[in-house]
Amino acid sequence: TKTSQSLWIIIIQWNFNLTKEVFDLSFRFYADLNFRLQLGTSTTEIFPTSSMLALHNCSLHTDCLKCVEASEVCGWCVHDRICTGNPTSCRHEEDWRTIDEDGVCPVVNTPDRGSYTLPVSVRRELILSTFNIPPEIPGYEYGCQIRYGNGSVLGLEAQYYNHTEFRCLTTEDQVHMSADVTNGSETTQLEILWLRSSDKFSVILHTIRLTLYDCELMGSDCSSCLSTNIGTGFDCLWCDKLDTADICTVLDHCKTHSTLFNDIIDCPLPTITGISPVSGPTVGGTRLTVTGTNIGAVAGDVTVELVKMMNQVTEERTPCLVDTNRYIPGSQIVCTTSEASEGDHLVSVTIRRGTGTARPLALPHTFTFAHPIINSVEPQQGPKAGGTYVLFQGSNLDISSPGAAKVFIGDVPCDIQEVTPTVISCVSRAVAAASSQHRTRVVIDNADMPSELYNYTENPVFTRVEPQNIIPAGGVTLTFRGRYLNIVLLPELIITVDNYTLFGTCTPRSSTILKCTAPKLPVVLLSSGTIERRAVPRSSLTGIINYTITMDGAEGPRSDQVDLQIVVKPNPVFYALHMNDRDYTLDSGRSIRILGSNIESVLPSELSVLVDDAVCTLVSDDITDTQVRCFPPDTVLPGDRLVKVRLVQWQY
Repeated sequence: TKTSQSLWIIIIQWNFNLTKEVFDLSFRFYADLNFRLQLGTSTTEIFPTSSMLALHNCSLHTDCLKCVEASEVCGWCVHDRICTGNPTSCRHEEDWRTIDEDGVCPVVNTPDRGSYTLPVSVRRELILSTFNIPPEIPGYEYGCQIRYGNGSVLGLEAQYYNHTEFRCLTTEDQVHMSADVTNGSETTQLEILWLRSSDKFSVILHTIRLTLYDCELMGSDCSSCLSTNIGTGFDCLWCDKLDTADICTVLDHCKTHSTLFNDIIDCPLPTITGISPVSGPTVGGTRLTVTGTNIGAVAGDVTVELVKMMNQVTEERTPCLVDTNRYIPGSQIVCTTSEASEGDHLVSVTIRRGTGTARPLALPHTFTFAHPIINSVEPQQGPKAGGTYVLFQGSNLDISSPGAAKVFIGDVPCDIQEVTPTVISCVSRAVAAASSQHRTRVVIDNADMPSELYNYTENPVFTRVEPQNIIPAGGVTLTFRGRYLNIVLLPELIITVDNYTLFGTCTPRSSTILKCTAPKLPVVLLSSGTIERRAVPRSSLTGIINYTITMDGAEGPRSDQVDLQIVVKPNPVFYALHMNDRDYTLDSGRSIRILGSNIESVLPSELSVLVDDAVCTLVSDDITDTQVRCFPPDTVLPGDRLVKVRLVQWQY
């Protein structure tokens, strides 16, 4: 400009005005930045025309391909392994390469299978397919190293042959796998190094995936051993040694042998160690697992059939469809049975490798086809809250694998508790609303067996209990009233006293009445370990007791409702006959009085008095807390008689 005005430059990136400090900071982290350059003065507007300005920091590129592809101004120093925009930065200017030159960067080609492979504990020359690997020059040399997943590094000798071939050499027992590897192979990283001997400086020229493998860990028999080579690049073979056990190994370790197997079709015939399960429904659908040795190398090698001899010349052959996803080379085949006739079938396995000859083997293992049957279901109703224990009775219910049986009430699963040959028990799940006409079903593999209808009822409701007390001696009959009280097959009274849990039996009498017998309360355990023959101390018998009645998954009676509260009262005690009534004349018409205490702890219906074995009729209007009165029958003869008072399930 011809004026004295100062010329200034505005650098704009990402629509922000950057200060010099921000610009320097950005360029420190970004190798390539594009800017728009606009000119203006302190007194004029910015000129409407503008130009793009590209700035490059080549040194931030540590990879050759990224360097030469970044910009035409960046080049790669082949031996110094640096990216620069100035050829003089290289120790040898002729080493500087740019994108304009074909084949600048060195490359290690990736095998079709995705990685190079190397057996452990064996001397090997690992030959790498390369491109544009420059030759060594004085003061520089190549190196190889294996970098394990845990960060440890194993150095190997390297040899340069030409720009298309590079080799990493191992010695005997040098290469190993990590200690925690048990499956026989481990993926690591193979790094090609460029070393400068003068200052021990090294850079990584290239990194590629390397799989280490140990044949002995991968192959337990001939088939599983040779199967490890399929699509992997491994070089395992089955060595039938003369002096030691057969082994899966590499040729280097099989120096003394009688037979080397390197083709699966030449492996020994398969042997079968077991099948599971040993039975299934005639309609099929059972997942059969066959285990053994030398059971092929891939799932396509194996055919499984179930053979039943109909007579001496005729046989029934039923295919078992192989599940390729569950196949374990050499040792396991899983297949699904087809429909077959009832009875025992021999398992037959045929091995075929490629177009080779089929090798059938009839195995001495028997699979039994059976027809499961459901005869009855009990109960056929339960509360909508679920929790009902439902029993399905029939035959052949335990066939197939554990867990194969499924039970449904309508479309809702019933959770299985136990399976035996004749019974399947399950617990119903809760449903949203009471409803009927749900068809029950038992499903075992492909066998789907509809059975009885099941009714989801309303949940039971308790309104009151009579009497509202029990005694330590037990036996008091509690009558609960409410609605839907007869829908549970086996309700049970549960009482908790002094950390004891006690159980009493219950019997539905109708939909509105449920009767339960109170249990005997616990005795006191003395410090000596002996049991004192008396009831729980009175201090433990005061207040409202904790109790419930099991009603499957529905809620039982709640003790916080006044009409459903139960307390413990002391046992009635009977002392003797009334002094004036110890001797009496039968024809006098006089009654017998028996004294006691706490007699009103029970209802009159819980009491009975016998003269010998004859019932003495109680006078209910004359029963108090301290006495009872009764009239003996006319059949009682004169003389000494035994008077007995019975209180529910016990007597004085």
